Amino acid sequence: MTEQLVPVGEIVATHGLVGWLKVNPFNPETTAIAGDRQLIIEKDGRQTAQQLESSKRNKRQILIKLLGVDGIDDARKWIGAIICINADALEPLKPGQYYHYQVVGLEVYALSGERIGAFNDETSQRSFWRQWQAMLAVPAAKAVS
Repeated sequence: MTEQLVPVGEIVATHGLVGWLKVNPFNPETTAIAGDRQLIIEKDGRQTAQQLESSKRNKRQILIKLLGVDGIDDARKWIGAIICINADALEPLKPGQYYHYQVVGLEVYALSGERIGAFNDETSQRSFWRQWQAMLAVPAAKAVS
């Protein structure tokens, strides 16, 4: 698979007995995990194409049903997997907004000028973002005046 894949969520649990999965989206407002589309699921270093059969919002999570995943035993094997889509399939953002994968390499500095760290990959970026967002309240800005 040579297209640029973008992680959009993590499968964290099963839901019910008929194969539904709970997903924590990396962007709570995403529409990328909806509709009739193909998803790339990454788990244990392997990528598998899966057809999204159905999806629905559930509080801060998204419930998904993958085609052919018809029971809780089928669903369990996907827990811990990362859901990806082709970058070309992402909805356009407003000027000044960025997807997570676009900030990999971004260095973060305190207002004092002290370097705090950098996003070094899509996986560690999530916890880094949450940690510094809580501490600084403004995780990324073009400029501070």
